[in-house]
Amino acid sequence: MLRELRKGRPLGQVCQTLRIFPAQLHAFARINPWFQAELDEALMEGRNPDLLHGSESAYRMHGCRCPECRRGRAARR
Repeated sequence: MLRELRKGRPLGQVCQTLRIFPAQLHAFARINPWFQAELDEALMEGRNPDLLHGSESAYRMHGCRCPECRRGRAARR
């Protein structure tokens, strides 16, 4: 899974292939610091460099779930 994320495959597609919900993945990451670090690293490595990360558009329209985009979304809630 992390390898696919590093290649730039969207988190939603990876979760669909594994037949899990993204919320399950993030819940596990919250209780496992090692996995959270690996997940964030993979998402950063595979993110689209053409997007304005941390923006509403990157999160909602383009599905980026890198740490910067997640923080940006949380700040707007």
